[in-house]
Amino acid sequence: MLKITLIVLAVLTVAMFAGMTLWTANYIGAKNQLDSTFTVEGCREAIKRMTDDEKTAHLQMTLYADTLFPLLYGSFLCGLLVLFKAPWGFYLVPAFTVVADYVENFCQWKALKNGDGYLLLKVVMTDLKFAGLAIASAVLLALFGRWWFCTTGR
Repeated sequence: MLKITLIVLAVLTVAMFAGMTLWTANYIGAKNQLDSTFTVEGCREAIKRMTDDEKTAHLQMTLYADTLFPLLYGSFLCGLLVLFKAPWGFYLVPAFTVVADYVENFCQWKALKNGDGYLLLKVVMTDLKFAGLAIASAVLLALFGRWWFCTTGR
């Protein structure tokens, strides 16, 4: 049952990521997406470039799609950790990454609504989110290698 759940979560995660990428390209513009902007000044410039309709589209993406997406990838990563029998401490990495993504979303919402008072926190959370995803991926790759090479009967 776990493997089927993980396949479903993987498909949903990829579909959600593809949908958010297309949404960004069509309604916000690739240079205006705050989720992958790593400087305060870059965020300010992106917000200045946005029309009111683009800000509304970005808000909708942040509130709807980017609320579900962290739950999907967090569940998927934790499911893989269960599958590969990871020590419990490793579960903190995807959990922390999901929390960082939600804090980033809040900061983006505030910035798109009425100013940039939270942009520094947003930039820090973006860095932490991507670092968490990289660490979780590295841990899972190592656990997969351990599973692949240490499974009896191969």
